[in-house]
Amino acid sequence: MTRGFLSEGSGRSRDSEGDEGSVTVDVILKRNMDLSWGVYGPGRPREMIWLPKSLVALTGGEQPKCEAKATMPAWLALKKGLT
Repeated sequence: MTRGFLSEGSGRSRDSEGDEGSVTVDVILKRNMDLSWGVYGPGRPREMIWLPKSLVALTGGEQPKCEAKATMPAWLALKKGLT
């Protein structure tokens, strides 16, 4: 599946076919716990957001304080204030 940006510089993307079942958000990985990741989201550099590993796929950052992409259900991104 290909990804397309929602808007220039937003840090968010969705399926190019218009499926909003999942979104990908640029984050900064700050904490890596057993069941969740602590991240900073776009435009929120000082607010830790906890994302459950069972619902989120994280790519591009395995060590704390790395840039990464978090793919999650759209409802979760909305609930966490990432969209």
